[in-house]
Amino acid sequence: MTTKWKMLTYVNLKTRFPSQLMAKPPVIWTTDPVSFVHIELDGKKANGYVQDGLHNFDDDVNIVGESNRPKANLKSKDRASNASGLRLKPTANNRSNGDRIGHVTRSSLVVGDRSSPDRHRCLARSPLVLVARCSPLPSLEIARRLVTSSLPQRPQPSGLPTLVLPPSSFILISYLLLVGVAVSVGVCVSSVAEQQGEDLQHSGQFAKIMTQIRFISTSTVQSAASPNELTRRIELTPWDLQLLLLDHIQKGILFFKPTPSQEKELKGSSVIDHLKTSLSRTLDIFYPLAGRLVMVENDDDKTSSFFVDCNNLGALFVHAMVDDLTVADILDPIYVPDVVNSFFLLNSVLNYEGISKPLLAVQVTELADGIFIGCTANHSVVDGSSFWHFFNTWSEISRGNNSPTSQPPPIFQRCFFDGIIDFPIHIPFHPNEISSEKSIPPPLKQKVFHFSKKKIAQLKAKANAEMGTNNISSLQAVLGHLWRSVVRNRRCSANQEVHYHVLVGMRQRIQPPLPEEYLGNAVSFGKVTATVDNLLERGLGWVAWQINKEIASQTAEEVKKFIEDWVKAPNIPTIGGIASNALETGSSPRFNVYGNDFGWGRPIAVRSGVGNKFDGKLTVFPGVEEGSMDFEACLSPEILEAMADDAEFMEALAS
Repeated sequence: MTTKWKMLTYVNLKTRFPSQLMAKPPVIWTTDPVSFVHIELDGKKANGYVQDGLHNFDDDVNIVGESNRPKANLKSKDRASNASGLRLKPTANNRSNGDRIGHVTRSSLVVGDRSSPDRHRCLARSPLVLVARCSPLPSLEIARRLVTSSLPQRPQPSGLPTLVLPPSSFILISYLLLVGVAVSVGVCVSSVAEQQGEDLQHSGQFAKIMTQIRFISTSTVQSAASPNELTRRIELTPWDLQLLLLDHIQKGILFFKPTPSQEKELKGSSVIDHLKTSLSRTLDIFYPLAGRLVMVENDDDKTSSFFVDCNNLGALFVHAMVDDLTVADILDPIYVPDVVNSFFLLNSVLNYEGISKPLLAVQVTELADGIFIGCTANHSVVDGSSFWHFFNTWSEISRGNNSPTSQPPPIFQRCFFDGIIDFPIHIPFHPNEISSEKSIPPPLKQKVFHFSKKKIAQLKAKANAEMGTNNISSLQAVLGHLWRSVVRNRRCSANQEVHYHVLVGMRQRIQPPLPEEYLGNAVSFGKVTATVDNLLERGLGWVAWQINKEIASQTAEEVKKFIEDWVKAPNIPTIGGIASNALETGSSPRFNVYGNDFGWGRPIAVRSGVGNKFDGKLTVFPGVEEGSMDFEACLSPEILEAMADDAEFMEALAS
């Protein structure tokens, strides 16, 4: 069965059990009206698609296959009257016991703003229920919540279909946003019967969010000024290129809504207009973020080269609203709510895809009493220092200073690499050889652990006293404390080796030092290895000292050697290459997070998106109180619960 479409949503459903075990049809949320569905039940395939007749496209949709009107050709003008009566059946070659494409019918569920004249009604069919939604769709983390919590025993919210999967099943959903952002997510359901605890209690809340989150507008924000030809092209360094197969940086800050008087003082007709105007002015300074990556295929040696083309194609800006979600709904739960992931754009987009995707994407989400500014930036173009330099400059421009004095402009020159390597760097990189298969991640949660200034000082003093030194830093002491607790509660065998990946900022470590305003990546990756028995028996001081030694080993000489060796044998890692028994810390407590006043007050919290998250990722931020630290820990729920019961660990968090 084939179809021609303008926009495509692709859904892939697999189950290891006979399809007859599906007591009720599962729910899959889609982003646009034309959907192609691939179903694999009992190892056999059946194909089908759904057409929502409420949408109009310029081109025709040709339907080839069995239907209530043989080989129907539904044009835009008659689609609304005919789509609801369309029957789809599997072909004889694909038919198997239990495979049911079923009858496409209209349901009464209305998605989106009921008062809107272009509201979207869903199409219901068996064994799938596809719910059309206007662009762009919230993160599929919300869909994951529906997968794990929508149980037959739960009273259904009015009009909302129920998702039921048999035990040991999984779904893999991929879709294409109208803005051209490809997203995929894997969902694992170990046992439906085991999902009735906390997930069941909150399932109604997340279902409500799914139907009421509204995307008001999608626009492109460009720089008002164009760079001259000398700065049109910016080369990517080994530090940048090694991140091509990783996700983007996703960080955002939460504010209370401005008061009416504060909003009147903003320059613009609304907060959204004000933020877009100030973003455009910021891109005058950070103009590479309004560009795109360019990949050059080198036929002579079958390699590729990358650079940033400062072509001012613009940054993506999305305005969204969740009317019933409050600041307290974000901050009060024990775990970071999954809905936070829907506050960021370009989920699951890898950095090399900047050849066609924006290098910067901003989503401003209005809550009932707050505003979340979520910023996604290509990690092959900026590191954490560059990211927050941009954020700090934007907030300063937004609050009224069009020529920031406290934020120096970024520096784009790659002078440090002169005499070490030649640009452009040739790497054996071919996008068409990159596997599109996504591994199914384990169920993970995120929890914020807050360390006060007093408790940090106590950990630092303890670690230094145990080792008879004063060289262990506050951060190293806290990292050692966290590492020991995670390993202790993972219950690894005593002789097993475990790893801690530390990211080391190199701007001031190389000679001559790079300016702090350098735009790009200047981070080295270190790895600390220890056996479980040493980690747990030798105490906090010994563990913190191992981290200290690894960081100290990242010298200018080591960096130069790394760069020279990397050019000869490029290594481009993936998130999947990180060992399951490892931890990694990203970000820094030194970044200026809470100084980002956009004109109506300081932030009240910071959160990160789903990008580059895995079991064992720790993201560190400064706390609201001076000298404190917050760690956003991404771990399995079992480990997070065990850490909460770990008296030794929690003693350092007590007030």
